[in-house]
Amino acid sequence: MSTDRYTPYPIFEILDEIPTSPGWVTLVLGWAAEAACTILALLRLIAVLLVRNIMASSRLNQARDRRFDLVALLAGLMVATASAQPPQRQAAPKGPWMDKALSPDQRAEMVVQQMTLDEKISMLHGRGGFQAEGAISNGGAGVIQGVPRLGLLPIQLADSAVGVRAAAERGRYSTLLPSTIALAAAWDSNLAYEYGELIGRELRDQQYQASLGAGVNLMREPRNGRNFEYAGEDPILAGKTAAQLVKGLQGQKVIGDIKHYALNDQETGRNIGDVKLSRRVMRQTDLLAFEIAILESQPGMVMCSYNKVNGDWACENDYLLNQLLKKTWGFKGAVISDWNATHSTAKAALAGLDAEQPGGPAERARFGDALKKAVDAGEVPMSRVDDMVHRILRTAFAAGVVDDPPLGVCAAEAGRAQSLPLGHS
Repeated sequence: MSTDRYTPYPIFEILDEIPTSPGWVTLVLGWAAEAACTILALLRLIAVLLVRNIMASSRLNQARDRRFDLVALLAGLMVATASAQPPQRQAAPKGPWMDKALSPDQRAEMVVQQMTLDEKISMLHGRGGFQAEGAISNGGAGVIQGVPRLGLLPIQLADSAVGVRAAAERGRYSTLLPSTIALAAAWDSNLAYEYGELIGRELRDQQYQASLGAGVNLMREPRNGRNFEYAGEDPILAGKTAAQLVKGLQGQKVIGDIKHYALNDQETGRNIGDVKLSRRVMRQTDLLAFEIAILESQPGMVMCSYNKVNGDWACENDYLLNQLLKKTWGFKGAVISDWNATHSTAKAALAGLDAEQPGGPAERARFGDALKKAVDAGEVPMSRVDDMVHRILRTAFAAGVVDDPPLGVCAAEAGRAQSLPLGHS
């Protein structure tokens, strides 16, 4: 093919390969190429206008809802004033780790030193998901348990790749945004930031501290059922788009997440697939997208995927989690498993997995009683458990969800927040 110029559309390179042909054939092909370029430009324009229009509509709806909330809040205050025993606001957390002048790492280390082994273990496996754990869950995908005696509330996790999932089922408002592949087609970093910003606001409105998105898996398989929540086949575009989305989201004091790490490029067979690629090829393609997104946005969490990579499950893959993510890229946050993607206890912990989701009761979770037994048996050192907990805590402090927890916007939820720990419903 021709190498003397860069062409963004493959059809021009195809034209370079066509041998000499009648003039009318060349003319027709030229018109077809121009028409293709025009269509692509129009599609890009439509994507930009569509995303901006929906975001503007969302802002208007939120402003309207807040006006209604104000009226409801005033009515609620009148009822509370007339009540014989009005609810008391929960006391602010106390302890030297609440000193905002300290770094997130210093604050996390102080908390770790005060925790018992059982408290540490409880933080490393989730509690159910959606409504599986009743009052513990806010109705989202999962929960990272807190430490009430130290003033640390649970971290509520919500699926929110293209908006807060399942909000309507619980009578809450959230915006269904255009797919992130449409967002990537806009080639607009500011728009990607606003996209994440909107999701962050609505997560806080619904009392969530963490988002389970953005996805940066490449579109290797066009039939992949989750391509709509990724950003196409170009690793640079995908990484840049996800980075801006996470920046906007974390700017709203919500923990951001990059997923599904890594090479989870199809849904069919995702629990049995084994991707076999050289490290060089991975670094130049799929892992390049993750590298850009993680280094530029500094997310609080990275979610490992279901599949195997070169023989090891992604959530117990030493090369992916320890060597590349934590050492080479310097990731300081927590690695959480995709739902039920944890396949072992000691191996996963030593390979770099920090928290199991959804986990469930300690007796069933791989990072529950089984992890405690592994520690007692010397299979997993206490220093590793402390590092796992530290990463979760420093993420919470860095994101601001400890100092400024989301209290929601609805009057009913705001009133309940005065008397109940965050995460009760």
